[in-house]
Amino acid sequence: MKNISCLIVDDEPLACKVLEKYILETPGLKLSGIFHNAQDVIEFLSRNSVDIVFTDIRMPGLDGIQLSEYLRELKINVVITSAYSEFGAVAFDKDVVDYLLKPFSYDRFLRTIAKIRSRELIKYQGYFSGFWSDYIFFKSEKKLRKVFVQDIFFIEALSNYLLIHLKNEKFIVRETMTRMMEKLPSELFFRVHKSFIVNVMKINHIEGNCIVLNDEEIPIGEAYKENFLRKIGFIL
Repeated sequence: MKNISCLIVDDEPLACKVLEKYILETPGLKLSGIFHNAQDVIEFLSRNSVDIVFTDIRMPGLDGIQLSEYLRELKINVVITSAYSEFGAVAFDKDVVDYLLKPFSYDRFLRTIAKIRSRELIKYQGYFSGFWSDYIFFKSEKKLRKVFVQDIFFIEALSNYLLIHLKNEKFIVRETMTRMMEKLPSELFFRVHKSFIVNVMKINHIEGNCIVLNDEEIPIGEAYKENFLRKIGFIL
């Protein structure tokens, strides 16, 4: 998944410093700017796009709740950061993703990011299922077979061959795992074991060291587990 771009909006320098530290320490996040009032954010967003805005509530001019209403129209993930718990109900009524009560820990921050990553995966799933048109030609049984990448559930290594698993069929190709990973879109396909590549959009659930998809259980190798979980937002 692409890096998630973030803005900080807070008139308290110390609060900005804490959030800046959390964002910069988290793989996959990118800090796009720090602002001290809502008006400057609106001006910035007229020329730029971001994925998340962390905003305080009490600020000069427009407050964080009013800014959230504007950001909702832009379909930007909004996270309220406030020292006052009484605004929570109002904030969630504006469809904010989360409400971080100051002071909040890095662990609490990471739980918010994991929630946003899950939301973004759902968006990607809708995008790829509707518009993805890339395909790969595989040489199999003396013919070139055209396969749309979104139709691949997982790929299994068998000695010098690979077994391509689709929903209701599978076929063998002569290829290496490394070369196959180079051909597949990295946003969709993750290597989770020395013998398995999975399409993340086809995953039903993960339990322990197993991925379940299309009624199959795929093992997660110890050497690949941390990188895989980081990519899907559960180790950041």
